[in-house]
Amino acid sequence: MKIEGKKKYLIAVLVIACLLMGGLLVRQSVMLFHGIKQVRLPSHERRENRLPGIHSFMHVDEVAKKLGMSEAEVFKGLGITPRPGDEKLTLHALRKKYGITPEEMQSRMQKMIEQRPDRSGP
Repeated sequence: MKIEGKKKYLIAVLVIACLLMGGLLVRQSVMLFHGIKQVRLPSHERRENRLPGIHSFMHVDEVAKKLGMSEAEVFKGLGITPRPGDEKLTLHALRKKYGITPEEMQSRMQKMIEQRPDRSGP
C-alpha cells in the first residue's frame, strides 16, 4: 500500500493543523482555568456593608422610590445641592461629578437609610 507524494503532503498538513489546534485548545483551557481560579468571593465584611437593593447605576428618582423618600431628601442625604439635570444622573455619575469617594457615598447612603422615617404606616 503505497501513498502518493501529494497525499502524504496533505496528510502531513492535516496532522500539523490538528496539532496546532489541539495546542491552542489546551492553551485556552489553561488560561480559562487560571482566570476562574483567580475569582474571589466577596469577604463577609464586604457583604455585610452592602446596601440592599441600591446600586450605583440607579438614578435619584429610583433610589427615592425604593427608600420611600422624595428626591430632595435623597439629595440632602447625599450632601448634594442639586443643579438642573442632576436628577437624570446615576449615583455613580453624581459621585464623580461632586468628587465623592465610594466610601463617603456608601456611608451617606447608610446614614440616610438609618435616619429615614418609618413609612410602614399604622
